[in-house]
Amino acid sequence: MQIRHYVMGLTLQAGNSAIKLPPLRILEKQLNVSLGTLVSALQELAKDGYLTARKGIGYFTRPSMLDIPFDAPSPKMIGVLINEGKNFYFGNSTYLAAPALFEEFRVRQWRLHLRSLEGHNGDECFREICSWRCDALLWVTPDRKLLPMIDQLLAAGLPILTQSAKLASTSSVAFDFGKPLRKIGSELGSRALRKVLVCLPPERAGMTQLGKGIADCSAHTQLSLFDPAVENAGQKLIETLSAFDGELVICESRCLHLVEKFRQEHARTFRILRPLQYFSEDGIIYNYLPDYRKFAAASARELERLLEGNSEVRHTVIDGAFSAYTAGDPVYSL
Repeated sequence: MQIRHYVMGLTLQAGNSAIKLPPLRILEKQLNVSLGTLVSALQELAKDGYLTARKGIGYFTRPSMLDIPFDAPSPKMIGVLINEGKNFYFGNSTYLAAPALFEEFRVRQWRLHLRSLEGHNGDECFREICSWRCDALLWVTPDRKLLPMIDQLLAAGLPILTQSAKLASTSSVAFDFGKPLRKIGSELGSRALRKVLVCLPPERAGMTQLGKGIADCSAHTQLSLFDPAVENAGQKLIETLSAFDGELVICESRCLHLVEKFRQEHARTFRILRPLQYFSEDGIIYNYLPDYRKFAAASARELERLLEGNSEVRHTVIDGAFSAYTAGDPVYSL
């Protein structure tokens, strides 16, 4: 499955261009699989139509796999947007989630619409999305500025499913990271840390679990919170970091670059982790990997329901994480 998702990720990344896969020996090390397993999987993917094998040259992705012919039994078009809609590939999690979603679409013979938004405001983006003539829209963590447009699209008759964002007007699918975050908190609490700064929106349910996990194992750790959604967040975060003299900062992606830059410029020694990371006693960073296949399957089932005309608003919650990998694991270097 790891090799299959790797190939699907390349296909999605390539768009309308065919990409040549790296040589087998490099892929063998990159994916941490045996050569026999790799060759067998690539041959199977070529048989299924995901790759083209060119004798003496190698394997190439097939851009045509992004589309289902219009003479297919049910050529539904699903639009996919992430955040503000300007870029489909913006992070590791999206890169890992996309192949699982693509697989679900292929099974159902749905066409995938990946074009980025070009509009500069809600009205322009609304007209642009309507021009796509999609049968449904999947929107991952919609940007706050564009939330009013969702009601416009719903009023225009476009079914919408949101991922990782619970809105009153749309059905949604989201991860529940409560259990893994509490476990991470326990791991960190056992390190006997004096002070920990958490840069996450306070309304996120996982914040409470992270704090409880730390408190479970350490009554002496001082937990400070910073909301990255406040006005002038960049300047206020720098002020918070200047006054922080603890050992660990936990922050989400939007704060990560600023925190790393501050640590380097001011020669600070605190560790930096993302929400679903923890470090072992010997300092190795571990990542919890969400079950993207389960998440994609639940999203596809909800889209099917919406396409059938069932507009009842439902909020599906999936258990957040199922396994842990080191930061250097091949899963994170695709």
